[in-house]
Amino acid sequence: MAAGTLTHRFTVPAPRDHLVAHLGDPANYVTLNPYVTEVSGVHERDGAVEFTAIERIRLLGPVHRNNRLSLVIRSEADHSRTVYDVTSPGGITVRIATDFTETPGGTDVLDTITLDVPWPIRRFALRQARFAQLHRADILARLDRGTSRLA
Repeated sequence: MAAGTLTHRFTVPAPRDHLVAHLGDPANYVTLNPYVTEVSGVHERDGAVEFTAIERIRLLGPVHRNNRLSLVIRSEADHSRTVYDVTSPGGITVRIATDFTETPGGTDVLDTITLDVPWPIRRFALRQARFAQLHRADILARLDRGTSRLA
């Protein structure tokens, strides 16, 4: 297995409580991850939210593969961090740690993705993860200041 880490820092003009609420709701994972088409089996256990998602990855042209992902979301009690632990077929694991620091006028966000992936698909997986990371940042940047909903 090969590991890779991606980081992205950005500012969102919304309070961190709204970001934590948005990230902590599995129903939002379909918009947060551009590859996910469906979320199901949502339940809480030991202060975490567990669920399943279907990820559609385009391989070549019209050829795609649907992966069944198992996810666990945990948020720190002080709303300073949300962590997604994702397990994908083939022993691929992904951890998305999102750290929040309130600033005047919004929240500073540091998003870190760590992947453990077989060497032959490492480059492909890192490229897909980076695209998803930037997509998630764009979605979060559009959160309305007054709610945890998209503006």
